[in-house]
Amino acid sequence: MSYNFFHKSPASAARVFKLLISIVFISLFWCFGCGGNSSILDGGQDSGFDAGSDAGIDGGLDAGKDAGEISDAGVDGGVESYVFDLLWGEEGTDAGQFNVPIRIAVDNSGNVYVADRNNNRVQKFNSDGVFLKKWGEEGADAGQFVWPTGIAVDNSGNVYVTEYDNNRIQKFNPSGTFIYKYGEYGTGEGQFIRPEGIAVDNSGNVYVAENGNSRVQKFNSDGIFLTKWGEEGTDAGQFDDLRGTAVDSFGNVYTTDGYYYNGKVQKFNSAGKFYNEIKAPKYIFGAPEGIAADNSGNIYVTDGFTSTVQKFNSDGVFLAKWGEEGADAGQFSWPAGIAVDNSGNVYVADTNNKRIQKFRKQ
Repeated sequence: MSYNFFHKSPASAARVFKLLISIVFISLFWCFGCGGNSSILDGGQDSGFDAGSDAGIDGGLDAGKDAGEISDAGVDGGVESYVFDLLWGEEGTDAGQFNVPIRIAVDNSGNVYVADRNNNRVQKFNSDGVFLKKWGEEGADAGQFVWPTGIAVDNSGNVYVTEYDNNRIQKFNPSGTFIYKYGEYGTGEGQFIRPEGIAVDNSGNVYVAENGNSRVQKFNSDGIFLTKWGEEGTDAGQFDDLRGTAVDSFGNVYTTDGYYYNGKVQKFNSAGKFYNEIKAPKYIFGAPEGIAADNSGNIYVTDGFTSTVQKFNSDGVFLAKWGEEGADAGQFSWPAGIAVDNSGNVYVADTNNKRIQKFRKQ
């Protein structure tokens, strides 16, 4: 699980200390989070949410690899199950290869976009993993990247990318042509410190999850600042280690944050009003990373520590869980990005295995 430590900022010594303290907790608590029969991951008749108060382009057509279907992809608990469909990618710098594929997005046509972080580029594939094009290189000019960490696609197919080190957002058309950029290092409105997750709603508004400023910022489709919410902390509406964000078709905004088996998913309205959260002790997240929402309002959460994907409905009712640590089909090594297409297929950026995996509902 090396990704976690290289991904975090140098100022994370205190969080590493928290990990050491957590080892005793994990050893006592682990048995409750693993088994499909555990009450914590029970088939979920009650809401899992704890309610709260207000508070330049290279083309190509190389095919992806189909590893074949398997009957069991580590499905564990829940009332639904998912099976492995296909995978593609390996470590490298060529087209279709990856070096820390960190976030993933899908457009309305089913094309898949991957933020290939350490290669400082975006790669585009069709839904079968066939390579289509790529763009980007290391740098601070327009169309260049330094650690592209988040990616999202709007209804017109425009692609938005967050840059962890350049502290900005860039927008491209579906072919990778640069449109505009905004942001700089800072704590003011429209400024960023380590922006990570990014999502776009049906109106074209853009939501950015900032790890360094412990907040979500909202912009319109032209990059004009609209509002922000959040501060550092562990209470409702606060963020301890903000990572991912997603928006459902009803305009609800979801975030992932927290580490060392103290992670949580929070739900807000589009103006940042806190609704509720999923967290321990009912559900245990070791390190919630990516989050995605489907057309029905269900949410999917990747967990780096437990190498799993969990699915909940919009009320936080647990529906499904799959995955385990490993390099075989259906296994993960620090799953981070996640996206769902219009047919309900789930794509996961299997970060340390340097590949993308696709799953379908059984």
